[in-house]
Amino acid sequence: MASDPLERVSPGYRGKPFSAIFQAMKGEVAYWRIKGSGVRWVPESCMQTRAVVDAMDDIGIEFKRYHSATPLNPDSFTITASFLDGGFYAMTGNYWFYPRGAYVGGAKAVLLIALHLGLKVRDAWRRKHGLEGVGMNELLAGLNQQDTPAHA
Repeated sequence: MASDPLERVSPGYRGKPFSAIFQAMKGEVAYWRIKGSGVRWVPESCMQTRAVVDAMDDIGIEFKRYHSATPLNPDSFTITASFLDGGFYAMTGNYWFYPRGAYVGGAKAVLLIALHLGLKVRDAWRRKHGLEGVGMNELLAGLNQQDTPAHA
């Protein structure tokens, strides 16, 4: 990894399994934690989170960054993005409360990122989430439809 965590890195996830980056979280909502993302500095200081943020940037997904500093929360870094059926959320830093980590919510959203990174996604996972045969083109088309206003 580069010495500057904000410098674009290419960790080379192509051909690796989905689980190299994403860990399913239990609950009623489909979301995945990015492995190793519970860092005490900027979210991208985790190589896997950096790859996901780079992928969002490459695809053209807009995200917002926040930094806050208070006596109980000396350094908190947050990144948010909404896209497809979910989005991305990361909160990391040196603070006393809330879990640290980065997450992708929504099966379509996580599949878009996984395919962009070249991760292998199992057929059983696709069936479970109703995404059999869905590829990058369909997901990107759905992403572009989000940018179109519902009414003029």
